[in-house]
Amino acid sequence: MLNRQVLVTLNDDGEHVITETEVMVLGDKHTISSTRVLRDTGEMIAPVTIARTGIMLYKAKELGDLFKDRDPESIIRVMTKPEVLFDQATIDSCRSIPLTIGHPKDDVDISNNKELQKGFLEGLPVPDGSSLAGHVVINDSAAVALVDSGIDQISLGHKSKLVRVDNNPDYECEKTSISANHIAIVRRGRAQTTRIGDDGSEVAIVDRDLYDAVEAERDALKDKLAAVEQKLADALEAQLSDEDINNKVEERVKSRLALLVDVAKLGDEFSAMDFTGKSEIEIKRDVVTKIRGESVAKKNNAYVEAAFELALEDSGELTLSDALNNAMMTPEPPRVKEPSEREKALARRAARYNK
Repeated sequence: MLNRQVLVTLNDDGEHVITETEVMVLGDKHTISSTRVLRDTGEMIAPVTIARTGIMLYKAKELGDLFKDRDPESIIRVMTKPEVLFDQATIDSCRSIPLTIGHPKDDVDISNNKELQKGFLEGLPVPDGSSLAGHVVINDSAAVALVDSGIDQISLGHKSKLVRVDNNPDYECEKTSISANHIAIVRRGRAQTTRIGDDGSEVAIVDRDLYDAVEAERDALKDKLAAVEQKLADALEAQLSDEDINNKVEERVKSRLALLVDVAKLGDEFSAMDFTGKSEIEIKRDVVTKIRGESVAKKNNAYVEAAFELALEDSGELTLSDALNNAMMTPEPPRVKEPSEREKALARRAARYNK
């Protein structure tokens, strides 16, 4: 169902200026194509998209009194249909419209054109898919420098009749006519469907906020990847050689064996304890717990180390395990084989005959 109609002024950079109750400045934005040509005179000529069909988002307060019953900050979906954008009257209104830097407070006309105009749309735009496209001529050095610096989006300033649409699941308002006044170089517009690239291609941008969020996430992931790569490089640099690894393993084996010998000194009942998979401090903690008959789980490592050393000092008896482990740590020297009686007799006989 269509109802109330109102005439508003639309500028597509997302900014708005209320000039009267029914006039509003809004904004749809597109990026100047990167296929740019600089003439010998310094002018820049580039393909450009100036408007598109489809739904764009506005705040209720940007649409005059049409949605005064809504929260001023609420989002209104406004539809531009192909039959409106590509209407010959719309296209004719775009003929050679002036180019400005930003949207002026008032429409561009003969009284302020000299001050505001920085270039113009060359002739009539033409339908290009879902957009109106043409060529922009920028003949102001400051405007050329601005585009070169990356401020390269274009916004169409135009008057439009809006009709509120009720009970439509896709949009709440639609344009029924468009009358262009100027195109403006802006930092950020509303449509944001294309941008001017330096390789001659147009890069689609459906939702600028989403685009910015994705770009920020990409940068964060790149930083995270760089940090991981640095950690990997540090780890590789600190990687031990085979000889270093063997030495460390040998040191740990000796240390653990020495600890088990110390545990055995405390008594055979400690030798029977299962220390599989436990670190040295965990072994000492289990031993001290057994000696004291109460858990020392809440005690710090320094306390456990001291208690274990005291237990060793108090242990004066040499247990069977102690003897066996000492034998393991200090191997017995090889025994010399005693000669048999026959071997002794042969030796004596040889000695007599050799005199």
